Amino acid sequence: MISGAWEKVMETLDLLKSFKCPTVIRQTLVPKFNMGNIEGYAKLANRAEPTYIEPKGAMSVGFARRRFAYEDMASYEDIKKFASKLSTETGYGLIDEQYESNIVLLSRLEKPIKLYS
Repeated sequence: MISGAWEKVMETLDLLKSFKCPTVIRQTLVPKFNMGNIEGYAKLANRAEPTYIEPKGAMSVGFARRRFAYEDMASYEDIKKFASKLSTETGYGLIDEQYESNIVLLSRLEKPIKLYS
């Protein structure tokens, strides 16, 4: 849909490791759409070397309701299983999770960096 979009995404991923501040890659996931290629996600994460990886279940609210139904959303268990496999592929460990937000936080750090108190 956008000319050169994939190349621009790759360029952005390559830039992430040059930043001195914490960086994050969020993966917004829908089971029937984009949760089948964990190795591909791992390859992208390893290329970018972000501080954090956030696998998160996409929510069928607002405009997203036109793309997928509520029953197509990933469960927290789906996201946790995805994150566990991604952890194995990347060496990033699970350092935090939020059931209510359907998100898991992975990092090579032992705990999140606190930017604000």
